[in-house]
Amino acid sequence: MLALLLLVPVLVRAQKSLELYYIAHDHYENQITDILNVVRQNARYSSFKTVVFYLSNIDKPQYVVISPKDDKEYQDFIAELNSQSTHNVYPEIDRMKLLQILSDKALTDGYELKDCEGLVFNFYINPTFAMMGYCDAVIGRLYWDLDLNSVSRDKLEVNIFHHSDDGYKYDENQLFGRKNLLNGFPVLVDSF
Repeated sequence: MLALLLLVPVLVRAQKSLELYYIAHDHYENQITDILNVVRQNARYSSFKTVVFYLSNIDKPQYVVISPKDDKEYQDFIAELNSQSTHNVYPEIDRMKLLQILSDKALTDGYELKDCEGLVFNFYINPTFAMMGYCDAVIGRLYWDLDLNSVSRDKLEVNIFHHSDDGYKYDENQLFGRKNLLNGFPVLVDSF
């Protein structure tokens, strides 16, 4: 009986999931803000889900981990998102910063990413992000660097969202270029 009681906290902790919302901002900040507000409202008090919002911003990207005590950080994040109509992407800086953030075991209660119950990576991109090959440079490299290939496909989800009115045709077969670091992992490409 004692062994079962000791095992319960381990089983509960293992149910943790992680969601990343990466934003390569180029207009449509109002719609993105609305999406983030809803996500935050639904995740803020969840003890089983960790949510990270990340805004690419040259060499000064901003991120916030959603929690019951995130008011100031979240308001600062939204203020930066809405402070201008576009933020430039430096893919190598984003990749390194995201590796640092996602490798922090405090984010996942001491577990490796691959041990999480679920991983959802949402990328809000724009035509420039797609045309410059940043899908491979950021998304594909993260997949490779974080060894997400070792994560069961039923526990990992990679989503790419773009605005329906941005005028660019997102061809799923061309987003990841020659290197195709995702190695055939199914990615959802949809509009918001």
